[in-house]
Amino acid sequence: MKNIIALDIGGTSIKSAIVKSNGNFFKNSCKLLKIDSTRDKDYIINKFTYPIKNSLNLLSKTNKNFEGIAISICHPFDFKKGISLIQNLDKYESIYGLNIKKIIQKKFSLSANKPIIFNHDARCYGIGEVLFNDYKKYKKVIVLTMGTGIGSSFLNNQKIVLKGKGVPNFGWISGQKFKNGILNDYTSSIFMQKQYYKITKENISIKTMAERARNKDKIAYKIFFNMGNTLGIYLKKNFINDFNTECIIFGGQISLSSDLFFDRINYHLKNCKSLKKITKAKNIKFAGLKGAAHLLIKNYE
Repeated sequence: MKNIIALDIGGTSIKSAIVKSNGNFFKNSCKLLKIDSTRDKDYIINKFTYPIKNSLNLLSKTNKNFEGIAISICHPFDFKKGISLIQNLDKYESIYGLNIKKIIQKKFSLSANKPIIFNHDARCYGIGEVLFNDYKKYKKVIVLTMGTGIGSSFLNNQKIVLKGKGVPNFGWISGQKFKNGILNDYTSSIFMQKQYYKITKENISIKTMAERARNKDKIAYKIFFNMGNTLGIYLKKNFINDFNTECIIFGGQISLSSDLFFDRINYHLKNCKSLKKITKAKNIKFAGLKGAAHLLIKNYE
């Protein structure tokens, strides 16, 4: 059984675990670390390396080896070289241009036979959710990760596809043109929070906004309603029919509040002939870790 140290780096937290090749987690290895992604580079690097240090210590105590480190992180990023290209996303601005791969290799004195791979967070999440859960009866699947940005992955027979009919370039819907910007500008938690602040002058989390929406806060409810409308209309017009989508899976922070916008998604997509299921992800928190580990194993088999 192979062991992979996996990190899933998000805008507000870092999930980590030692993932076995069967998708299970090494005992006591799964951790969640909060992070302020607007801080300076030293703070960010320390946060990135802390979970790796803990995983290495746990492996050492149990006399277990590991095959490599797999990191799920958002685009733009030079995944092959391990260099951050993140700019203008309200997160990780301070590590722009840094070679994260070399920093990790140096800090832990890792040899070349311990690969460190980086991959797009949405792809890791998509493959991790579909491969390790019961979706085999659906041939064509779209997985959307909704948080500080909207990520996407398109899968055909449980494999990531990056082009083809109904598939945007590299499978990324976030950068598609929409209104006066891109789709990401109108479907992210950042956008929703800014909308709420604009009206109320309150800065609140998506979780708090959802709680208020369920407690008859009309402003909060309308923000979720409008986001669902936007996404439902856009998906029907652009991807669902052309890709012959059979299943749409929603993951990420916003999907925890699916009860507040799924009805709008269902309303707009109800007449799509190929579509059989719209669902919240079964492994919302940790699919990205499993997917990252799987992609490392596949790359080096």
